[in-house]
Amino acid sequence: MDRIPVAALPLAGAALGWAGAHVLSFLDPLFGSALSSLLVLALWSAAEGLRPENAVAGRIGIVTLVFLLLVRWQSVMRLPASPALELAACLALARGAKVAIAYTTRPCDGLSDRWRARDAIPAVLLAAGLAFLPGVKLALVLVAASVFAALLLRNWLEARLGGVDGVSLDAAAFAIESWLIVLAGCRNCPWWS
Repeated sequence: MDRIPVAALPLAGAALGWAGAHVLSFLDPLFGSALSSLLVLALWSAAEGLRPENAVAGRIGIVTLVFLLLVRWQSVMRLPASPALELAACLALARGAKVAIAYTTRPCDGLSDRWRARDAIPAVLLAAGLAFLPGVKLALVLVAASVFAALLLRNWLEARLGGVDGVSLDAAAFAIESWLIVLAGCRNCPWWS
């Protein structure tokens, strides 16, 4: 997703989430939810060239990567029958959080100036707007969780690296996306009642 303009990253995330949901809906009757969910995760990884997974493994560790992949897999299986709006919101918000972290954190190791562009604030606002696709209750939970996770990861990156680089941004977005998918897949949580 390096060639996509910063302002369009949330739209690209929403499109990836929407496509994944429709692939999931198509494959589920053929293969069951467990295998279908794994195939959607593989589709997302292929679409992004395995960059987020490599970033997590490189920055945080392989055990964390395996944990996040297992959590994502189980959470995707627990999404509603037609999860297009939920996944679009989660993936859009994760990319908005990525832009927010890059915009508000000192760059290190040659981070491109494209993250500092005037498109950063509209991208974050667009991501927040796309969060409302599945409904107000879930949107408020996802936006609050995204902000919390972005602030937490931003502070951690500042303390650990003294700023942010491209690999750390990918790892942070992957972790935030995983967290949001968990929240969207939590069928017994109050925001679904």
